[in-house]
Amino acid sequence: MDVAEGVVLPDWVVKIGLGGFDISSAAMQWIKTSGTVFYSWHWYGHPFSNVTEAVVYAEALGEKWGVPTFATEFGDCLAWTATEAANVSHTYWHYSAYCTTGPAFGNRAVPESSFGACILGWAHGDSAYTCS
Repeated sequence: MDVAEGVVLPDWVVKIGLGGFDISSAAMQWIKTSGTVFYSWHWYGHPFSNVTEAVVYAEALGEKWGVPTFATEFGDCLAWTATEAANVSHTYWHYSAYCTTGPAFGNRAVPESSFGACILGWAHGDSAYTCS
């Protein structure tokens, strides 16, 4: 998976896309032959301001590793339609709105009277959001 809110990988992983190898050959072999691994990525407008560029980059990495890609986190229809057009798996991110922890909920007792941590963009999601 990426490590931020865009198709961003740590420097040692980026080298793989540029021809270098920092992942052991045994680990890379496992990735390529597992049959259950996918590359999970996010897009919120960076480092690629154009979502189509993000899709192309993610797909190139997935092809190099022999794995499908899955846009697991984004918040607009641009990403939805771009991934759909490229036949890339995608899901609208809405996890963080499912929590009742912290000052916004009256500082309920944890964990007895609360759920979740309300972190990672809490309340960013919209359960009524649709891309039509």
